[in-house]
Amino acid sequence: MAFRGKPLDSLTEADIRALVDEQVSESRTLDFKRDLPGNDRDSKKNLLADVTAFANADGGHLVYGIEEGDGENDGVAVAMPGVEMESVDGQVLRLTNLIREGAAPRVPNVRIEAVSVGDGRYVVVIEVPRSFARPHMVTLRGAPPFSLRHTRSSEAMTLDEIRAAFNLSGSVTERIRAFRRERIDLITNGLQPFALNQTKPRHVLHVIPVGMVDPSNGFDQTVNLSQVASAYPTLGTDPSAARMNFDGLAVIAYGSRAYTQVFRQGAVEAATAEGPTSFEREPDRLNFGQVEGWVIRGLLRYFGSLMAAGARPPFVVGLSLIGVRGCVVFTPRRPFQMPPIDRDHLIVPEVVVNEYPEIGDPTDVAAAVRERIISDAMRPAFDAVWNAGGFERSPYYGDDGRWNGPRSDGSLS
Repeated sequence: MAFRGKPLDSLTEADIRALVDEQVSESRTLDFKRDLPGNDRDSKKNLLADVTAFANADGGHLVYGIEEGDGENDGVAVAMPGVEMESVDGQVLRLTNLIREGAAPRVPNVRIEAVSVGDGRYVVVIEVPRSFARPHMVTLRGAPPFSLRHTRSSEAMTLDEIRAAFNLSGSVTERIRAFRRERIDLITNGLQPFALNQTKPRHVLHVIPVGMVDPSNGFDQTVNLSQVASAYPTLGTDPSAARMNFDGLAVIAYGSRAYTQVFRQGAVEAATAEGPTSFEREPDRLNFGQVEGWVIRGLLRYFGSLMAAGARPPFVVGLSLIGVRGCVVFTPRRPFQMPPIDRDHLIVPEVVVNEYPEIGDPTDVAAAVRERIISDAMRPAFDAVWNAGGFERSPYYGDDGRWNGPRSDGSLS
């Protein structure tokens, strides 16, 4: 989502001043405010109503520090006085906390940017994406709970609008699950796009941007094939070839070991029959600690590549283990004491990653933050697999909640 065609963090004073110079008018996705909201109850209610109204509609931008006209110029940007702030970071944090704590469910991926416009003054832009977890309600007592953005204003939602929003949310969930069910059915019947070794357990990871079920999503399929293999690597083995196919883009590993399919709408399916090292010697031992590492490293690449192509969170992640009846979930600490898995397939409930950092910060700190977000989100899915093998939880999470991946032999690092 961009403001005037630019990412929020690259806005300049010139971009803001152009709102006035071009006499831009408020719209369904744009709202001007002269002053920042204060800490009084009415100001908080108005802010939360505006944010949730955008999230419940098509998304949009709240712009503070722009004065609008009246009469014939009603709603038109006529001046850029900006707002004074003693602490920019403090104000951004205050607004962020108000939005985070004042809506249920929490509105994901709201971003706030303060743009200097000279003389110590700023224009503050709040970017609210269209939400697929809608409808969002204001939890502040005394405020209208549900709001929706219309042509130039936020208004209380009618009962029919509230009902339609709930129905849409349910239909999005069902469409995502139907897509995953269809793909799993094909793989369990050996009808996946590329051959996999049917004698080994198969690990399947689905990454589905919620926006793929919306025809207005901005996923860009224009890619350089030479870069696809590194952008969407296969799980657990080195990719060897990339090519276009009917469904979109494919990355393949030789020897019927693994493939990654990137669908035109933005979903990713990564499947592998390349068992962890213990499979080669003892095919009934599932070294799931290594699979956790494959998944976390894969998601780091898939999320980054999808966002670079225009997709945005929320991302739905589905992990499935196919053909695992009789396998023993293995860890070097307890190699032989656990019962075998009692069913053919483990279709783990989906995990939703609502927020994920933007691309562009290559620092180790940013990479660590991204890995922590993924490992935290995937923990319930990992725990479910270990539960199927008789364990209380994944042994690769420490007491501090951090994932500590296994070494190449599967032992704890």
